[in-house]
Amino acid sequence: MRRQLMTLIIICMLSLIFSLTGCSKAKQRLQEISLEEDLSIGVESGDERYMFADIGRVALDSEENIYILDWKDSKIKKFDKDGNFLQSLEVKRGEGPQEASYITGMAVTPKGKIYAHDRNTGKILVFDEGFKWVRSFNTDFRSIDILPYSEEKFIILGIKDENVFHIFDQEGNLLESFGETFEIPSKYLQYENVPLVKLPRRADITRDRRIYLVNLHKYEIRVYEDKEVHHVIKEESEFFTPFKVVVSEKSDDGVQRIGMRFPYISVLEHGKRLYVSMLAWEEDELNHLDVFENEKLIASQKINGFAHAIDKQGRLYLVEEEEYPKVVRATINSNKKQTKKV
Repeated sequence: MRRQLMTLIIICMLSLIFSLTGCSKAKQRLQEISLEEDLSIGVESGDERYMFADIGRVALDSEENIYILDWKDSKIKKFDKDGNFLQSLEVKRGEGPQEASYITGMAVTPKGKIYAHDRNTGKILVFDEGFKWVRSFNTDFRSIDILPYSEEKFIILGIKDENVFHIFDQEGNLLESFGETFEIPSKYLQYENVPLVKLPRRADITRDRRIYLVNLHKYEIRVYEDKEVHHVIKEESEFFTPFKVVVSEKSDDGVQRIGMRFPYISVLEHGKRLYVSMLAWEEDELNHLDVFENEKLIASQKINGFAHAIDKQGRLYLVEEEEYPKVVRATINSNKKQTKKV
């Protein structure tokens, strides 16, 4: 009897210990963050050099000049680090060598060379540091995004021969491919031939060529180093919204429409921190920013803009469109007050 009683006491004590351990893990101390704006580029009216129709990308060169892609107006505008306009490049719509149908991406090298990406046709246009057209060529696969790699090379994100990253030189020669697609959930296997069901809509690369790629089906971030997956960062998020197929009700004539919604996420690195920006699906919702330090989540909250770039000082370059399209540079301030329940 005494032995049974002691066994019961030990079991109860272990259960209590495990319970307390679980509670400590269930609550994670997070920081509250605030964004302090120190620069804004964009006006609602007036000087057309500072007006934008729809900002698609923001990039920096080694001098921290700011390049803003206005994909609706098919223009790339360059500003200095103080926000002063420097020059503008317009890519005319068409099929000529210096034209494109829809420029959705750009890769800016440290010296300011530009590789512009036409997602509709897979066309790449090369411009030198003075915005002078150099050449153009087409890829033979569905390209999704473009990343800088060096002055003479760039990376295309897209599926070709079961690889997802493809290094090209500025002459248009494919040099090397690496990386794998993401596994498709069983409920979406019928869409396995759709490239965007296997890959996100963007990837991000650091100055030392570390690449971040977010799984579009769950909150996991692949970290590539030396063209190999070095490790994967996993986290839970109430805001992360995975890929979704939206099926409409049948109309009176029996037609049923199918749409697809894709997460759009950037991962920016500065020192030991990662800034993960998530674009809200609904226009009336705020975007979201997660901050990782040493790859552990330390802050998570809603913000107005979407972060496209980060400079050497750790300032984010966010696109805001609440009143009119503009780019805002902001410093992140934080303090430990928030508690997150997992």
